[in-house]
Amino acid sequence: MNNFALLIFKRDSDVNRKKNIFKRIFELIFKKFKKPDIPHWLEKLTIADDIYINTIRIPYTLDEFMTSSENRREKLFKCLKNICNDNNLESCILPSKLYGIFPSDNMFVKMYTGQLLYRALLPEIIKEISKLKQFDINAIEIAVIHGEDYEMAFGVIKLLSSFIKYITIFTEDEYVKKGIDEIYYETGSSIGISSDLPNTVKRSDIIINMRVSAEFNQERFKKGGVIINYGKTTQVFKKVCTINGIKVSLPEFMEAKMRDDILALYNSCELAEIFICYESGYTNFKENPKIDLNLSQKLSSVFVKEGYK
Repeated sequence: MNNFALLIFKRDSDVNRKKNIFKRIFELIFKKFKKPDIPHWLEKLTIADDIYINTIRIPYTLDEFMTSSENRREKLFKCLKNICNDNNLESCILPSKLYGIFPSDNMFVKMYTGQLLYRALLPEIIKEISKLKQFDINAIEIAVIHGEDYEMAFGVIKLLSSFIKYITIFTEDEYVKKGIDEIYYETGSSIGISSDLPNTVKRSDIIINMRVSAEFNQERFKKGGVIINYGKTTQVFKKVCTINGIKVSLPEFMEAKMRDDILALYNSCELAEIFICYESGYTNFKENPKIDLNLSQKLSSVFVKEGYK
């Protein structure tokens, strides 16, 4: 994990000690910023014998950066790019709270929110649900409520068909129905297609919702059922559990070495997604990449092997 850097900020305590002269020091740093000064911003955090993480600490607290002028930000962006280029770093990764503030280019990565893991780890999520709910994973029925994202629907169906026997997709879209037929010819999996939502959810142990806005009737759910929600809103009823995301804990060896200033900016889901993606080789994709069987297997393999939970 040495081909990227995490962006971090100066600690508030450091600034409080030098509050009166901060502005002067910062201007001096930018004025005299040359190649020899670059290592002062770039730091390496060793988390195992052969694993380290690059961090770039800018001479700003987060609050000071957020209130800085456009001119100073542009100078900062240029400095960060110089650091990355001179140290052969592929990208400078930002905490999710800074999305939309930095330039939209390949150097500043803005994709790591934990949502990719939430989608790619669907098999692990279903296994965990089955264990907690005491479902027989070889006999459970899963319903997919199709939304507007065709590629995601097909990706999830292919993913499910690799380990689930009984799958039904609720859709009224002829294009989706045709695509499901193609999945059947490609994989041999028999997937039910339904346009009857009440009956579909009534017999399903797990419902994967992809609608942006889905409203369900309380009486239609199977008692003890679970909704895995990839849509925007879903009404929640006492009969069912609705999952809107996951929390991921880092491996123990990694968590023990992670500094407080990193954890203050990046939550464990963000960090897990960054580390798993880079170890898997999945770094050159746009925001919200489509989930397929290959991507899921790659990320799940690292997730299990390295001890994420």
